[in-house]
Amino acid sequence: IVHCVGCHEGPYTRQVTRRVGFRRRPPQWGVGGCPPRMPGTTCSASCKLLASNTLCLGQVGCIWVADPVNPSCLSADDAAGVSGGVAAGVILSLLGDIFINIGMNTMKFSHNINEEREKNGLERLNFLLMKYWWIGVILMVVGELGNLAAYGFAPAAIVTPMGAIGVVCNLFITTFGLKEPCRAINVVGVVGVVMGIILIVVFAPRTTIDITSDTVVAQYILTSQMGIYLIIWATLFVMMLPICKKWGQSTVVIYVATGSVVASLTIVSAKVFSSLVTRGFTKGFALDWISPVPYLSLLFLILTCVGSMHFVNTAMMRFGNSQVVPVYYAMFTTASVASVGFVFREFQCVVSTTQAAVFGVGIFLATSGVFLVQLGSSNPPAEREEEDLEG
Repeated sequence: IVHCVGCHEGPYTRQVTRRVGFRRRPPQWGVGGCPPRMPGTTCSASCKLLASNTLCLGQVGCIWVADPVNPSCLSADDAAGVSGGVAAGVILSLLGDIFINIGMNTMKFSHNINEEREKNGLERLNFLLMKYWWIGVILMVVGELGNLAAYGFAPAAIVTPMGAIGVVCNLFITTFGLKEPCRAINVVGVVGVVMGIILIVVFAPRTTIDITSDTVVAQYILTSQMGIYLIIWATLFVMMLPICKKWGQSTVVIYVATGSVVASLTIVSAKVFSSLVTRGFTKGFALDWISPVPYLSLLFLILTCVGSMHFVNTAMMRFGNSQVVPVYYAMFTTASVASVGFVFREFQCVVSTTQAAVFGVGIFLATSGVFLVQLGSSNPPAEREEEDLEG
């Protein structure tokens, strides 16, 4: 890390050594004795440190505001009055999470139909042949597409915790749609979720991540961060598979934890793919889409999403939504925020310990609120035979 004074953005500037064949060329220095800027993760706060038009426009994610009284360099979101990317990402994520929650309840309804058939002495139906199960899947896919688009506009540290809104939506569905009682503790949970999300949106690290097909491999894939993450991911996944078979029926945590581990790679892939799609709409698809990068990221996204849904669906068949939803939200949020923040270096943009602490409090409030909203839900655990799950 090279600390530069009066030229770039301080500790966020990296010294780059280029490799040509088997020889290593010396770093190519830029203006003011600093290395040239590399595409990658730009902290919004660092834009304010750039004091000239040339330096500002040369930094990804920064915009020069030519005010005659007080000209300054701002991040794209700050220049738009925070009504641009972050707001679009938040809205897409909120709508997506509402669709996902409705879809999960619809899928659960199909399992409840099988429960009633079994009680009446009828044969259980394969859920793949049930229309309500497919309606739930379609709603979840639509919701996930909304979340996918959101990752192209806002940091994952903001988008992922938005899932708490889905749990609040579930409370409204059960209270006003299914006429189930709503207790005071549930209302307290809703307040906790809302307060937590407000803190998350306000205090999450502000970043501009420049992902292109030409730079994503060098900047994010072939890095020590990605290597460490993939080793941890593979180790946890291999460890969890035999644990699922042996103890999966004893506690909801086993299948949900496995699904959360798989889903963290879904979010990493979604960040790459969604950023390339967003870039395609603004700068043209010909720039990046002749490369295999967007297609490979989409392939990993689909495979890991299907794998994650398998484990979550298995958990919903064995346990009630009152157990699955809050546990999955807490584990999925933790795994996804940590994974994307580590791989894409979003956490380097936390400017103070106060910001980090308040952001953590927001995560805690949202997670605690989810548990309180689901407390006392009438969804019972569902006992299943192994052959029924196989079907």
